Amino acid sequence: MFSVNRAILKIQRRAPRRMKARTVIPAPRPRGQALAELAILLPVLIILVLGAADFGRIYYHFVTVESAAAAGVQYGCVDTTKAADTDGIRLAAMRQVQDITNRSVVVVSSLVTNSILTVNVKARFVTFFHWPLMPTDTLVSRSAQMRILK
Repeated sequence: MFSVNRAILKIQRRAPRRMKARTVIPAPRPRGQALAELAILLPVLIILVLGAADFGRIYYHFVTVESAAAAGVQYGCVDTTKAADTDGIRLAAMRQVQDITNRSVVVVSSLVTNSILTVNVKARFVTFFHWPLMPTDTLVSRSAQMRILK
């Protein structure tokens, strides 16, 4: 019987041993890290978005005022009677700037010299946000010139 037990022990030693099941301990998660990153980056992102919006708005005002000056000079350059019609030139320019919200567009002058008509248009632009070292109220001014045809 002693030899049988010894044989069983030899077999048990040769048999592959089972590994003990390991429990995986997760690494501690940094709590609130995403919230802290958001708190740092959110003001920067808001300033970038507001800056892009104001830049787009002032560019839109610039293009609109420029096209208003062009519309006024196109109306007046048809002949000398329309070149002298300052109310008609103002009306043609004002039709072009109907979608500017504050309606502060002024056709400053229409001047005829040497059969060339010049129309000046000005509009006031106010930013959404007060930017440091930048004016909040800006005057956008454009002029257009064209030769009178008749």
